Amino acid sequence: MLRSGAEEATCCFDVGWKVRRVEFCPFAAGASLLAVVGEKTALLALQTIADGDEALRTAAEVPESHASADDCAQAAAWGRPGHRLQLATVGLTRVQTHHVPPHEGPITLTSAKLPASLAGQAVYDCCYLPQGNTLAVTGDACRCDILQMGGDAMSSTAEVVRSFNLRSDGVAVRAHAQQPDHLMIAEAEGTVHFVDLRAPDRSVPTLSRSLPAAARAGAGLRDADWCPTDPHLVGAVAGSQWFGWDLRHGGGGGGDASAHVGEAEPHGAAAFRWSPSGAQFAVINSLNAIYSYIYKHLSIYTSRYICICIYIYIYIYIYIYIYIYIYIYIYIYIYIYIYIYIYIYIYIMNIYA
Repeated sequence: MLRSGAEEATCCFDVGWKVRRVEFCPFAAGASLLAVVGEKTALLALQTIADGDEALRTAAEVPESHASADDCAQAAAWGRPGHRLQLATVGLTRVQTHHVPPHEGPITLTSAKLPASLAGQAVYDCCYLPQGNTLAVTGDACRCDILQMGGDAMSSTAEVVRSFNLRSDGVAVRAHAQQPDHLMIAEAEGTVHFVDLRAPDRSVPTLSRSLPAAARAGAGLRDADWCPTDPHLVGAVAGSQWFGWDLRHGGGGGGDASAHVGEAEPHGAAAFRWSPSGAQFAVINSLNAIYSYIYKHLSIYTSRYICICIYIYIYIYIYIYIYIYIYIYIYIYIYIYIYIYIYIYIYIMNIYA
């Protein structure tokens, strides 16, 4: 973790083995938990100590893996199927599920074999779907597979219930709590797809966003993320730059004119992550330096809502103006009517006087 403007970490923890991925828990029930996966799996907790400093400690002992020594975890994802907090790690041959208790206690471990179509393939990313005990995985198989996780038996095999073919390696996959029927899949050739999970026989994306042609011809897309607080915002990194899309605005074909292009990062851009609490995001370069940003392009679209408010104000103003005008007109009409009535009354009285 880096403080804003700082050049050194505020706290460190040596797990003693090679780390491939770290994943903070996105759920309130485990907001302080950090999963560290690689040759082994560790669960750490971030806590505040004296003078506001931070420290990492072991949150719970993780049971020994059922996988072989060379079957290291390649990807990890937090999920809450059935409101039970759990961490899934995907290796070359197995998916292991670490069940985290609601209060401090022992972690239980279950394991399932990967189906034959995925066994031995490199997996670059995975995520839990909001509904059911299902896991989406993608990697160098040029495919995104949705796995139905079985029971607790160690001999069970995860079942592929849906597959989406890609033109290149899948580098990122994300689900969204506000869009439970859709899945974001990013592939290395430079396109981010959104597929509708409600159509069982449909594998064609309902929406896609592509990098500009120059970026697609370069190093290719390396990572992508879906903003957890706004399902319209998507970000990615390719080469040495970051790219952002607002899905409310139209995309193009080979070169997406709606992509916002960020500045070049020193040493290239390796990962993109949105903040869990707003439109801020971080870009990590190949030397693990972290650069944080605010998605300022939101102000372009926020101005539309300001215009709508102005239109409503003008409409109300005109309505009140017309109402007052009609009121004054009726008041004058009644005044003239009374004046004429009094005039006629006086005239008649004078005749009979």
